[in-house]
Amino acid sequence: ANNQPARGFCRVSCSLSLKNLFFSYDRRPVFDGLNLSIEGTGIIGLLGLNGQGKSTLLKILSGVLPASVETTCSTTDRHLIGYLPERPQFYPELTVYENICFSAEINGVKKPELHNRVSDTIGKTQLAGHSRQLAGTLSKGYQQRLGLAMATAHEPRFLILDEPTDGLDPRQVEETQAFIRDYASNACVVISSHRIDEISRLCMRMLILHQGSLVDDSLIENDEQRQNLTAKFHQLTGQPQSPPESEAESQTESGSESGSTP
Repeated sequence: ANNQPARGFCRVSCSLSLKNLFFSYDRRPVFDGLNLSIEGTGIIGLLGLNGQGKSTLLKILSGVLPASVETTCSTTDRHLIGYLPERPQFYPELTVYENICFSAEINGVKKPELHNRVSDTIGKTQLAGHSRQLAGTLSKGYQQRLGLAMATAHEPRFLILDEPTDGLDPRQVEETQAFIRDYASNACVVISSHRIDEISRLCMRMLILHQGSLVDDSLIENDEQRQNLTAKFHQLTGQPQSPPESEAESQTESGSESGSTP
């Protein structure tokens, strides 16, 4: 196997850190002194209940959203970061090729290598048959592929993905996950998801965000840990796992017959 970094990837030790993060919306605290550091290669999964700030944290980490925090990258080069929001952002009146070219250029890809880099990215994201199609006419699955292409055409060292498989059909989910695995062999990928099974399959490190803090930051190293992720998530977020439907109905009927209130 070739263990050398791919063309364009950072060849020195890189890290990206948030130190003592404070952030609020309309005076409502979202994060209070949060710390996070990512480095190396592989996939890191971010889990949390709805409304706990997963998307906000990824925006801050990628530099899209300013916050009261010390954000550091060992190379001080923001072009080392690629970001895909939950809803891919592109120009609908431009073609797929033009959108990827634009993203690559503003992220530092020079003119002499632009065409080859964009063509390579189009191939990797399976957009070859759609390169001249207007982005606004793409299906949701192909819009997601376009978002991945725009986020990775400059070959960032850190790739930050917000719900990258949300709303995709099973085949598209498989293809997107395969792309993420392949990309993570030379980069650090951070993904948020509401699907614990997806985090279990893809990730080697898991973060659980709850009430403004990272209540868990741990490695996923074996099958037993993967099988226990759901129970761990519910325990740390204070959300009891729902009993089977028959058991729930039995408890409800029992309470009604005894005249007790829930």
